[in-house]
Parts: sequence; C-alpha cells; structure tokens
Amino acid sequence: MKVKFPAKKQNLERAKKLIKQAKEKNAKLIIIPSLFPVSSLFEAKINDRKIKGFLKSVTEKIPGSTSDLIVNLAMDSGVHILSGPIPEQAGPKTFMTSVIISPQGEILTKYRKIVLSEKEIELGLSSGQRVCES
Repeated sequence: MKVKFPAKKQNLERAKKLIKQAKEKNAKLIIIPSLFPVSSLFEAKINDRKIKGFLKSVTEKIPGSTSDLIVNLAMDSGVHILSGPIPEQAGPKTFMTSVIISPQGEILTKYRKIVLSEKEIELGLSSGQRVCES
C-alpha cells in the first residue's frame, strides 16, 4: 500500500479499499504498513522540529481512534489484521506499536518496537521492553 504524507483521510480510505479487495481474495491475515494513516514521518522532507510536532499530533493511546478503525476493519472484513507500528502514547512515553486484531475485533496483542533507530531516539521515542505487551 502506498501512503502519502500527511494525507490521513486518503490513506485510511485506501486501506479500507485494499482490505476489502484482500478479503474478496479469501485473505485470512492482512498486514497494514507502518504508519499507514500518515506515511513515514522519517522519510518526510521536513526538519526534525516539525517531525517532532507532527509526531506529537498523531500519537494516541491504544485503544484509540486509529486502533478502533483497525478493529472495525477487522470485524467488517472477518480477517485478522496486523497493523505496522503507529505512534502510541502510554503515560509520558511514546512507542512505535504494532497490533494484531482478531476478526471479532479483539486486540490480541501489541508489540512496542524494541530496537529503535538513532533518528527515532532523537525524536523522543521509547523502546518497548517485551515482545508481547498485552
């Protein structure tokens, strides 16, 4: 899935369409790319200060609006969905968190990225501590 920065609405509509197509082809598991709603912050051609501000504006709790959307997509399509990392706010920390959603809409587990790039650390992201965070 090609995503555009920072076209959240367009990216979400594209994800919905592609998930529907995958379901029509009998997919059992759909994998959504990293930062699918907003594209890769780290590839955007803007300075770090603006990236930090944008990152802060799109960070949310899980469950939250993006994970709720993924839950609804999983239930509507009847498939498991693995979402690539989205920025998650948990207390004072921000993580890059992937979630696995069941066809019944349950968040089965989440994974907070453990090994961060130098750029991610500079932007204030925190490392997860375990492979599975429930």
